[in-house]
Formats: sequence, C-alpha cells, structure tokens
Amino acid sequence: MCSYIDAEEHELGDLNEPANYKASLLDPESDKWLDAKNVEMKSINDNEVYDLVDLPPNGKTVGSKWLFKKKTNMDG
Repeated sequence: MCSYIDAEEHELGDLNEPANYKASLLDPESDKWLDAKNVEMKSINDNEVYDLVDLPPNGKTVGSKWLFKKKTNMDG
C-alpha cells in the first residue's frame, strides 16, 4: 500500500505512516489510504492471486495485515 509523496518535502523525517488498518482510517489522509487499498485489492483480484475456498475442518488460516508505506519517488 503506497501513497506517492515528494521526498524533498519530508527530507528523511517521519513520514507519518499509519501503523495499522485502524490507524489508516483515522489518518488525515484516510481518503488516499482507502484509494490505495482499493487499487491493491483490485490488482489482487484481477491477477487471480488466490482462490477463495472453504476452510477444511480443523484447518488453520494464514494471518495477514495491511502495511502502509509512502513512496518517496516513482520507483518506490
């Protein structure tokens, strides 16, 4: 999850990146984070990264979490 910023604007300082999903919702730039999350989910679905299946009895899921990073240049 990335949001592009100008590196000179934030010269090596704290980029105020949300620590988790809830923090991204409360962030002043929450609309940008939501847009980035939607783009990421669309890409995952369009590229058929995974298939949704029923969890077998006694099966375990793999955990995941959102990671929020601001890009400091167009290459990431």
